[in-house]
Amino acid sequence: MARLLFFLVCVVLFMNSCKKDIVFDKELVIKNSKWSYNDTLNFDFDVKVTEDIYDMYLIIGHDENFGFQNLYTKVTTTFPNDEKNSDIISLNLTDNMGSWNGECSGSTCYCPILLKKETRFLPGKYRLEFSQYSRSEIIDGINSLELKIERVKEKASE
Repeated sequence: MARLLFFLVCVVLFMNSCKKDIVFDKELVIKNSKWSYNDTLNFDFDVKVTEDIYDMYLIIGHDENFGFQNLYTKVTTTFPNDEKNSDIISLNLTDNMGSWNGECSGSTCYCPILLKKETRFLPGKYRLEFSQYSRSEIIDGINSLELKIERVKEKASE
């Protein structure tokens, strides 16, 4: 009986250690899977704990027959002091062999992209704005963008 109890305690501890500490998770669906220049997707989040370290992911939902290997986006970050920073980034949806990154189920694929690894935030409100930045006014086949922020280390040591 003692062995069984010890085993169950170990299993519970192991399962709890595998849980991800997600502090922000929001998915924005793109109407009719057609992302135009005029459609900006905004993610607003508030940071209270500044000592911890976070990873930030963007998960792109796209059709399995999406016609491109990457997606160009303009990302504008508004910081708590209202300062803005814009970058144009290429998000790779395929590997070097042309296979979709991430997981595909049915006709939809979800491609997680690590935007920021082991980063810290200043306290306050943030906004990330994503707009498509391709050569076409409308991109067909992008279903959604999901922003996920995960706490990876508590109380970072200097």
